[in-house]
Amino acid sequence: MKITILTGSFVLCIAGATPWPVGAQTPDETDRKIEQLGPAPFLAGFDSLDDLVNKADAVVTATVETPGRLTFVEADSSDGIRKNVMASAVYGIEVKQVLSATATAAVSLKAGALVEVRLRAGREAARAVRAGQNPVKPGDECLLFLFNDRDGWSLIAWHFQFRRSQGASPKVQPINARSDLPPDEWFGPGVVERAEGRAPEVGWSKLVAYVIERGQARLK
Repeated sequence: MKITILTGSFVLCIAGATPWPVGAQTPDETDRKIEQLGPAPFLAGFDSLDDLVNKADAVVTATVETPGRLTFVEADSSDGIRKNVMASAVYGIEVKQVLSATATAAVSLKAGALVEVRLRAGREAARAVRAGQNPVKPGDECLLFLFNDRDGWSLIAWHFQFRRSQGASPKVQPINARSDLPPDEWFGPGVVERAEGRAPEVGWSKLVAYVIERGQARLK
């Protein structure tokens, strides 16, 4: 099986062909690959914030440094005729604080580390990234739940990531603009703040403290 990976400064053909500059790829070729993509990958949910903390390899607060860029992987299909295309949106982040991590993850994730994280993209998400419609922008501070695989650090979905709002008393915002925050019971006791006449809110510092506490309990 021949696999072609388009990323960074070169396209590398694992079957042994000579690398060629990404600049040689025309916009039409990128658009063609996007249209070959399927819908967004199916997502299994997480029962609670505790469940997500326990299953993630690391949880960090981080600042977005670079907006998403698309990378593609092409693989020959079983019939040898069609091409299977997969895409990821890759974002550069600077880690501010590691809130929870497995022993393995803690070795490579430190405050100040510059890390690339990837998110599998279906056709709709790839079109948005191609058009510059990224859900996060440079300077955004986020709380990210990371998973480590053979390709490096990945995000499950924006549904399970959060952004810090501006202001003297920052709140938690969903990164996915189409989503509301999960219900109170998903966060756990004492995380959601309620005030008369106002919608429920989650304080940024309260969520960070809760994740640190659950992360420490996980390691005991």
